[in-house]
Amino acid sequence: MALTDQAIAKIKELISSGEFTAGARLPTERELTHRFGLSRSSLREAVRALALVGVLESRVGDGTYVTTLEPDLLLTGIGFVSDLVEAGSLLEIHRVRRILEPEATRLATPRLTDEDFGRLRDCLHRMETASGVPAFIEADTAFHRVILDGPGYYPDLDRQGGELGQVFWSSPKGGNGNLRVMFLLAIAAASRRILIANAYFVPDQTIVDMLVAARRRGVDVEIIVPGPILDAQVVRRASRLMWGPMLDAGVKIFEYQPTMYHTKVMVVDDIWCSVGSTNFDDRSFRLNQEANLNVYDSAFGAAQAAAFARDRARSREITAEAWRHRSLLERVEERVAGVLRKQL
Repeated sequence: MALTDQAIAKIKELISSGEFTAGARLPTERELTHRFGLSRSSLREAVRALALVGVLESRVGDGTYVTTLEPDLLLTGIGFVSDLVEAGSLLEIHRVRRILEPEATRLATPRLTDEDFGRLRDCLHRMETASGVPAFIEADTAFHRVILDGPGYYPDLDRQGGELGQVFWSSPKGGNGNLRVMFLLAIAAASRRILIANAYFVPDQTIVDMLVAARRRGVDVEIIVPGPILDAQVVRRASRLMWGPMLDAGVKIFEYQPTMYHTKVMVVDDIWCSVGSTNFDDRSFRLNQEANLNVYDSAFGAAQAAAFARDRARSREITAEAWRHRSLLERVEERVAGVLRKQL
C-alpha cells in the first residue's frame, strides 16, 4: 500500500472508531506524522485528497477539520478515495470515460463560449503541471465542471405536452428538508383524498400528525407499504410502531402481499402526483440525495390512482383492531426498531 493510501486508511480508522467526529479539529501535522509514522508529504497528499471529496476541510490559520457530514457519508467519501487509487478501479473508470466522454463533448462543445474554452485550456494546463494526484484530480474535476455547466450540455428544450411538471430534490450538502416540506404542504392542501405508496414508510411525528389532521377534516387517506417480503425487516417494524394514531383516525393502511414493493408515489386529489426516489423516512429527508418529479394533471393523476387501486387489490388491510392485538414479540421488535428510526 502506498504511503498516501496508508494515511487515508489511518484517518478512516480514526473516524470509524469515533475518535475523529464530524466537526472535530484534527491534531497538528507534526502530531499526526509522528502518530502515523509517515512523512509530512504523504499526510498532506492524503488530506488534500480527502478535502476534494468533502471529508476534511482546511481552514487557513486554523488547521484541518472533519466536515459536519453524517458519519456514514464521511466513510463513503473516504471509501471513494481509497477505491480510486486502486489500479483496477482506475482502469475501469478510464474504460467508461473513453466511451462516455467523446459523446458528451460532442454534445456540449458546439455551444461553449470563448470564455468557456479559455477555462478548459487553463484546466488542461493545470493537469499537465500538477505536482501530485490531488492537484490533478482537482483540475480534472474543474475541466468537466466547465462542460457540465456550459449551455450545450443541458440545452433548452422545446415544450412537449400540456402537463405541468416540476423536479424537486434534496441533498445533505444543500436543500435537505425540501422534500419533507413539499410532502407536508401537499398533505395540508389535500381536500378529498391522499394516496401514498412507499417502500420505506417510517414517518416522523409531524407527518403522522398531519395525516391525522387530514382525516379529521374529511380527507380520505390510504397508504400501501411492503408486506412480509422486504429487504429490511427492521424498517417494517419501525414503520408499524407509528401506525396507532393514524389507524384510530381512519387512515387505511395496506401491506402489499405478492412480492417486494418498491413503489414511491403520492397522489393528492387525483390531480397532483409526486413520483421519484424519495422514501417517507428521515434518511431520505435528511441524508440521501433524492429527486422527485411532481406532475399537476388530472389525467396523469387518475392513471396513478388507478395503478394504486390495482396494488391495493393485491394487498392486505391492517385494521386498528389487528394492530392493537399484535403479539408481544412484535411490540418488542417495534420498540427496538424505533430507537433506530432516524437512521433508517
